[in-house]
Formats: sequence, structure tokens, C-alpha cells
Amino acid sequence: GQMIAAAGKDKKIRLWTVDGKLIKTFSGHRGVVRSVSFSGDGKIIASASADNTIKLWSQTGKLLNTLRGHSAQVNCVVFSPDSQLIASASDDQTVRLWSANGQLIKTFPKHQRWVNGVSFSADGQLIASASDDNTVQVWNREGTLIKTFKGHSDGVSAVSFRPTEPFSSQDNLAHSKSHIPLQPSNRQTDQLILASASHDKTIKLWSSINQSHVILRGHQDDVQDVTFSPDSQQIATASNDRTVKLWDRNGNLLKTLTGHQDRVYSISFSPDGELIASGSRDGTVKLWHRSGTLIKTIKGHQDWVLNVSFSPDSKRLASASRDRTVKIWDRTGKLINTLTGHSERVNAVKFSQDSQRLASASDDKTVKLWSADGKLLKTLPGHHNWVLDLSFSPDNKFLATASYDNTVKLWRKDGTLQSTLKGHTDSVAKVRFSPKGKILATSSWDNQVQLWRFDDTLIKTLKAGEHRVTNLSWSHDGTALAVASEDGTVAIWNLNLDDLLDKSCHWLRNYLQNNPEVRESDRQLCQLITNSHIK
Repeated sequence: GQMIAAAGKDKKIRLWTVDGKLIKTFSGHRGVVRSVSFSGDGKIIASASADNTIKLWSQTGKLLNTLRGHSAQVNCVVFSPDSQLIASASDDQTVRLWSANGQLIKTFPKHQRWVNGVSFSADGQLIASASDDNTVQVWNREGTLIKTFKGHSDGVSAVSFRPTEPFSSQDNLAHSKSHIPLQPSNRQTDQLILASASHDKTIKLWSSINQSHVILRGHQDDVQDVTFSPDSQQIATASNDRTVKLWDRNGNLLKTLTGHQDRVYSISFSPDGELIASGSRDGTVKLWHRSGTLIKTIKGHQDWVLNVSFSPDSKRLASASRDRTVKIWDRTGKLINTLTGHSERVNAVKFSQDSQRLASASDDKTVKLWSADGKLLKTLPGHHNWVLDLSFSPDNKFLATASYDNTVKLWRKDGTLQSTLKGHTDSVAKVRFSPKGKILATSSWDNQVQLWRFDDTLIKTLKAGEHRVTNLSWSHDGTALAVASEDGTVAIWNLNLDDLLDKSCHWLRNYLQNNPEVRESDRQLCQLITNSHIK
């Protein structure tokens, strides 16, 4: 720790004391020197250059070896913690592993673009690579790919493991991939392991927070909707295969409900847990007992039923249709009222938490607020394209609406606009408040499932796969998020949001307090979160 080595565009390496005194200048590369690194004992210096080579030097400036093998400029070179290995990253899209004396041991499989950075884990067993293909990849020393981290929207310029690791990095990454029953995790492995920097102007902190997920497989076509039972122990799914399926929380199929003649678009449990309603492209709503027995087929809509929703008091059921109407039924299936006013299809309808109001979202770009008896209270303009979904906050203070115009809008109880969240890069299809009302979960047409604060701050992105996400549902205890997909599956993600917020503050507290670019309003975020937990 007494010397600093600097790489230069003049093809030279300079060695300085920590107080700024020049000790030595090394010459030998024929191209720009892109990276320098000390061995663990400080006796050897490795340099990486645009001349496609790595050179090893003594502290006195003596050239010890030249490592050849890369076919393009070498961007980064690092020693393993025990100084027995050297890893290099190159524009030839590879990472190469060398012995300390310069012998090539392994060339790793190629990234899709240049590799800009490389880093060893603290125990020396893992190697992370940062690439212009927007990914960070983690490998074992044998060159086997262990994990790929995706999330950056531009090339990744650098990557670094946490400097100390009180646990096995191999076990840690294996744990992060496992599919296990959905129980909150407090294991020591729930820790930060990597930081990456990107040309997208962000630094991302990657961890093995246990986002284990169970995959529900069994539908033969797209899954259109998913919802948890009120006790969070059962899951109902609706599919284009014309069925409704009931599952336990660990992914075991309990029952398949058949009877619809076309795609089933929506599913809803009554809050008392006794009934299930399903809405279908066949124009009907079906009422089922929780056991799966059909109680009644409700007819009345003139076109597809796109959404169904029970009132929180379980006394009424609302249905939204392509016929531009919302219908309100009692729990036996008797029609109470038909709400007209939208000029295009109605995509979603929801009751407020006190069962006194309804909100409907339509392709006519508006949201309408209705009284419980069907009187139009207010029309909310503001979106610039179809309104695809909506959700009331648990405390009834806010209504969130999701639109094809790439935004989520937050409205106050009186229908005035609170704010617009503009962080999405594609149409927002679904929006759901977490059960505590602190976080919004959204899905967009670019296959992203994201967790947001109300000020448009992105908290977390969940990897949703290659197929479009069709629906979201929180468990009522807030520890799991169900994600339905066009590939016919449902992923149940294990989430502990309080723990996630705590970890975020642990990582970012110093940054929030000391970075001059941080907004003053954000400096106290972690203290506010801590206080809310205490309350």
C-alpha cells in the first residue's frame, strides 16, 4: 500500500509513492497501457495494453515476461488474491486465465462483445467479467459460467467483488439460483457480492438476496391472470387454454376448472375466501366455490369479459368488458347495475378498499371513478394512450394507473393528479400496490417486472424471461409476487421488501449522506425507512 502504479496513453507505466514522488518509469508496450495491477505481495506489476499483450514487471522496472494470446487490445488485468493466477479481459470478447509465471491456463467462452473489466472474488474461486454486451458474468476458475447478471442498458465498463467474503462464494451463487419453498431468508448469504459500473451512467450493486422462485407449469397456453387467495396459501391462474387452475403456494396443482368456451382473461378470489370469479373471452363470468365446484355462469355482457374484481366486503363483483361497459353483480350473480360512459373497451375495474367506489380503465385513454351504486363521480384525463390497468392503495389515498404511453400516474382520492412516474421504457401493462402500500410493482411490454418508489425511483428489477409478462399479484402478506407469462408459466418470487429496503440503505447510506449530487430530500431516506420500521 506504499506505491501507486499509473497507466498512460504514452505507452508507459509510472510508479509513484503515495505522497506523489515519481519512483520509476517503465517502457516496453507498443500501444496505450489500459490497466495495471499489483500482485498481492506487491512484488510484481502486471500491465495490459492496446498492443494485445500483458507484461509482468518487477518493482525496479525489469521486464519479467510478456503474455501473448489475446487477438485484440487487453483492457484489464488483475492478480488473484493469492497472487498465483492472473486474469485478463480483452476486446477479443474473452477472459483469459494465466499462471503467475505467464503460462496460459484457460480461455473462457466469449461474451457477445468486448470484455472491459475482470475481477477475482475474495477467496479467489470466482471471476467476474464486465462486457460491452451489457452483462456481468461470473465464472469459476475452470471457465464454467456460473451466473449472468443483466440489468444495465449499456456496456459495463468495470466490475468488482466485495473485498471480504465471510462465506463461500460458490455456495452463495448456487443458493441464489435455487428453487426452494417460499420462506423469508435471513441467511448470511443474503449479502452484496458485486458492484458494476456502466456507460448507462449507473452503478449497480448485485447481491444474492434470496429471490428464489417456484415455477408453476401445467397450462397449455398463455397465462393471462394470477391471484393469491386471501390467506396467501392458494394461487389461482387463468389461461388462454380455457381453464382456471388452483395451486398450493409451493407450486403443486390442486385442481383444474373447466367450462369456459374460450380464453380466460381474469380471475378473482372473494376476500372472504369462499368464491372464485373468472371472466372469459366467451362473454361470461363464472362463479366457482373455492373447492373448484361451478356455482353459476353469469351472462349479460355482449363481448369479451376482460377483467373481474370482487369488492373488499365480498358482497359485490364487478366485470369489465370489450362491450365498453362495467357491470356490478351481487355475490349470487344477480345484476345490480350496468355502468356506461366509456367510448372504448374497458380493460380493468377495481373497488376501493372501503368498497365505496370503483375505478375503471379504458382504451379511450381515461379512468372513471364511480360510486358504489354506479353513479359517475369523475373522469380522469391525462394519459396519452390506452389505460391498461389500475390499483387502489391499501389506505385508499391513491389510485395508480398504468398506460400504453409508458407512464404510471398516481391520483389522489379526489381524482387530482399527484405525480407521473416516467421511468419505464415501454408500455406499462400492469400496476399493483404492495400490501403495505409503500411500493408499486409494474410490468411492461419489454418483459420487465420492476419495483418502484412513488418518486419514480427504481428499487429492483426482476428477471422475467424472454416472454411477455401478462399479470402480477402480491401475496397478502407481502412476501411473494406472482408473475404470469405468455410462456404458459407463473413464477412466484420470494420477496421481503423490508429486508430489501434495509439492505439498500446499508449499501447506500454513505453515498446518500456524502455525495454532493444527491437531492437534499433524499439524504434522509434511510432514516425515514428506519423510523417507519420502528413504528
